[in-house]
Amino acid sequence: MADRYLLPYEFAYGSLAESAKFNENWKACIDGLNDLVTFFRGDSPPTGVIIDGMCWWDSNYNPPVLRKYNASTGKWEWFGTWAGFSAPSNPSKGAVFVSEENGYIKYFNGSAWLSIYAAWELDSNGDLMPAEV
Repeated sequence: MADRYLLPYEFAYGSLAESAKFNENWKACIDGLNDLVTFFRGDSPPTGVIIDGMCWWDSNYNPPVLRKYNASTGKWEWFGTWAGFSAPSNPSKGAVFVSEENGYIKYFNGSAWLSIYAAWELDSNGDLMPAEV
């Protein structure tokens, strides 16, 4: 049987662990990983200590929607790009929605959904740039 070490870094120092302690630490590691998976993905937001910018996969949508916690509003805001028949709720500024119904592309400016054509314009060089909204 291979030697068991209490913690991975103790391998370098040769500090052997008893089997029971090794198994206890290994179980704590596995439990911690399982908690992380369920904490960041699910059909309801994580609870407990929530910090600004924390991300969560909202599995109420298929595929899941990535949301980011905004501490100033106290809401989980959706961000990124989404294609579907309706835009996910609580978008953050800069979110993009592609309608599968009519192919329109919309951009969220922080207060309203704008047509991508209203949100972007060409500058004097012909380069695409954000419009002044």
